[in-house]
Amino acid sequence: MTEQDFKERHIPHRINLLITYRERFVKLTGRQRENFRDLDRCAKDIAGMMIRSLLDEMGIHLPAGTGKTIVQRSPKQAYVRQLSLMTIKSDKVTAIIEEALKFGNRAIAHIEGNDVDHNFRTAQDDIRLVKAIDYVEDKVIQNIYGTRAEYDRVMGLADNNMHRDRLNLATI
Repeated sequence: MTEQDFKERHIPHRINLLITYRERFVKLTGRQRENFRDLDRCAKDIAGMMIRSLLDEMGIHLPAGTGKTIVQRSPKQAYVRQLSLMTIKSDKVTAIIEEALKFGNRAIAHIEGNDVDHNFRTAQDDIRLVKAIDYVEDKVIQNIYGTRAEYDRVMGLADNNMHRDRLNLATI
């Protein structure tokens, strides 16, 4: 994969998957969300998976089955800046990021409540998940694109634009 394909196709697709939950579902009322319960749950699960995937691109990883021990390793691509554990810890989001990584590793699509080992179960917990989504999006801007202007340019490309203005779930 070329750097251009990585930055203009690969990462934007993952960003759209990351932010769909925040953009389309979190602001809905409980009743509105219930109308789209399957889509709401799918978007929430995929946000957890994209938190894991995008942090992994920047060299931050939570090995499955290890609990809460985040490790740092080299980014997968030479043109991606390393996100350090010190940055995560100094930003005081460590607990949220650890929980979101655990969510992405383990708790996707489990049916039995005792199989779900994360704390993103209620509407009130969405605030923490959105903080993790915001944090990861911000780190992608810094460590993959370098500037907000470049990120906005890439996300504005025809294939990357989610056309949020055309679909408002609250009005359906």
